[in-house]
Amino acid sequence: MGVTLVSISQVTDAKSSVLFHGDICRIFNLSRTILGEISKCNGLYRIFTPCPQTSEYAGKAVEVLSIDELHRRLGHVGHDVPIDEKGLVKGLELDKDSKPSFCKLCEWGKGHRKAIQREHKDDWAKAIGDEIYSDVWGPAPVETINHMEYMVTFTDDCSRDTEVYFMKKKDEVFDNYVNYEAWLKTQHGAQIKKLQSDEFSEHLQKAEMI
Repeated sequence: MGVTLVSISQVTDAKSSVLFHGDICRIFNLSRTILGEISKCNGLYRIFTPCPQTSEYAGKAVEVLSIDELHRRLGHVGHDVPIDEKGLVKGLELDKDSKPSFCKLCEWGKGHRKAIQREHKDDWAKAIGDEIYSDVWGPAPVETINHMEYMVTFTDDCSRDTEVYFMKKKDEVFDNYVNYEAWLKTQHGAQIKKLQSDEFSEHLQKAEMI
């Protein structure tokens, strides 16, 4: 079906002007005399009267995709979903002769990681203070409103209670250990019998040397 599309650049190169209003395009010469009116049909301004009630016209091409291409375009929808039959996608045509291939991304997305079982090899502590775990963390990417960048934690193996102390510097670890030891004694009447923490032990040894 032959049609003629209107090129605005060609019109202006000919020293004419163009006015779009509503669904009408009007072309004027230099003396503001109207040369013609072109109506919009199916989203395009084209010289064809009357406007056909069909989508088969110049300027509108149907894109043909394979099953794999349509699968990726639609966010890896299942190959067996009849998208084209349900009319959910317009402007695309499915290549019926194409065959689906193995999709690595879909296979990876459906995979499940085996759950990691948590095991406590040693016996749990019998009483509060028998075994304490400690860890030092920092510096934080963003400091607190009080300029704290580090923290040290103390976890009791028996009660699983964890106390957190925020610090401005790492050398405050030993002072917080003393505070925790005093808190454990006043609140639970217990003393620390065993302390486990590689990093904390280094800070504790440095503090004791000072």
